[in-house]
Amino acid sequence: MQRSAFTWCQEQKEFVMRNLFLALILVTGLLSCNKEKFEEEIEGNYTGTFQRVSPTGFYGPQQVSLHLKDNSFSGESANARNPAICHGSWDAGSSTINFKNACMWTADFDWTLILDGEFKYELNGTHLSMWKTTGEVIDRYELEKTP
Repeated sequence: MQRSAFTWCQEQKEFVMRNLFLALILVTGLLSCNKEKFEEEIEGNYTGTFQRVSPTGFYGPQQVSLHLKDNSFSGESANARNPAICHGSWDAGSSTINFKNACMWTADFDWTLILDGEFKYELNGTHLSMWKTTGEVIDRYELEKTP
């Protein structure tokens, strides 16, 4: 029995779609493995400084501690709510780290000081630099991993 051109085209289309689907699953799996790798490298206890750079004023460095473990974070600053760290969840890629702060906050301070949202980062050995730019304002954390 001879197959028609239509049947042959249909079989080729199904073959291509099946392989594209398998390739998509493979790539997704590989990307999730890399994400876990970045998070494992970043996990730890850190101490260091937070500083806001702004054209409207000078903000001196503030002492902070930050604990990153199993996609949860907690921390504090020597100066209450500058920055406001508290606790929540986090995840990281190759160049960004995203924080989701889970604390309830009152309205009597600048909420842009809350550790929340996407930060760019660099990890060099035990030194973690994180920064976030909002307009002309740059919030920067310079942290050192502690034992």
